[in-house]
Amino acid sequence: MQELNQLGDIKNNKSAYEKKPKVYYDDWFVNGKRTLMTLTNEGNRKWNEDHKKEEDEKFLKYIEKLKLDSLMDNKFKKCTFNNFYKTKDNEFYFNFGQFYSRNFEKNKTENNGLLIYGKPGTGKSFLSFCIANYLLDNGIKVIACSISTILEKIREYSSFGDNKMTVFNNELKKADLLIIDDLGSENSSEWVNSKIYEVIDLRYRSEKPLIVTTNLEPDNLKKKLTNKDGITRTYDRIFEICRPIDMNIQPLRIIKGREKQNSFLEDLNKLYNI
Repeated sequence: MQELNQLGDIKNNKSAYEKKPKVYYDDWFVNGKRTLMTLTNEGNRKWNEDHKKEEDEKFLKYIEKLKLDSLMDNKFKKCTFNNFYKTKDNEFYFNFGQFYSRNFEKNKTENNGLLIYGKPGTGKSFLSFCIANYLLDNGIKVIACSISTILEKIREYSSFGDNKMTVFNNELKKADLLIIDDLGSENSSEWVNSKIYEVIDLRYRSEKPLIVTTNLEPDNLKKKLTNKDGITRTYDRIFEICRPIDMNIQPLRIIKGREKQNSFLEDLNKLYNI
C-alpha cells in the first residue's frame, strides 16, 4: 500500500524526481503504453526523505498548537531541563522530574500525579513546567497554568453560557496531563472552593494524571480547600491521585545570592592582593 502511495506521489510530482543523472523510477510498458510501475532504490530513498520532511513539518505545527492550547504563560515556556539551575540541594528533584517525564506513559496508565509542596522560591513551579515542556515537545497534550488562570477562565466562560464551559471542561478532561500551579494562593470563598473541587473531580473521574504545586504544607492545604461543611473531599481526591513530593530545600534566590556574595568577596580579595 505504501508503494502505491509513493508511485502516485511520484506521478503527481514527476519533475521533483526526474533529476538526471539519477533515476528515481523504472518505466514499464503495457501494450505499448508507457506505465510507471516500480520505484528504484534511489527513488524510494528520495520519496522517504521528502515524506519524512513533510511529516516533521506537520509535527512541528502540531506542537505549536499544543503549546498555544496549554494556557501556559510565556515566562514558563523557557522552563526546560536544559535550563534547570542545578545545585546539590535540588539535584534529586531534577533527576526525579526527568524520570517522571521519560516514563510518562507508565505514569499516565497508572494515574500517578504529583503534589509538589514547599517554601516559596524552591523551584516547584520551574520543575513542573519543565515536565510540561518536555511532554509538549514530544507531542503530549498538557494544560499547565496557575489556579488563578483556571478560575479566571471559569468566570469568563460561565458568562458565555453552558456550551463554552462544556468545551473548557472537555479540554481539562482530555489533556494527558493537567498542571495546576500555586494552588492555595487564591482567595478562599465557597464559590472558589466549589470550582476547584469541580476541576479536581473532573481529573479524578477522567483517571488522568494531575500535578499540583503549592506553598502550603499538606495539612494547611487541606484546611484551605475545605468548605464550611467540613468535608475534605477536594484534598482527599488530590491525595489519592497525587504522590506528595516535599521540596524541602533552600530557596534558589538565597543560594544564588550566596554564590554572588562569595564571588564578590573573591574579587575583592584579589584586588587587595594585587
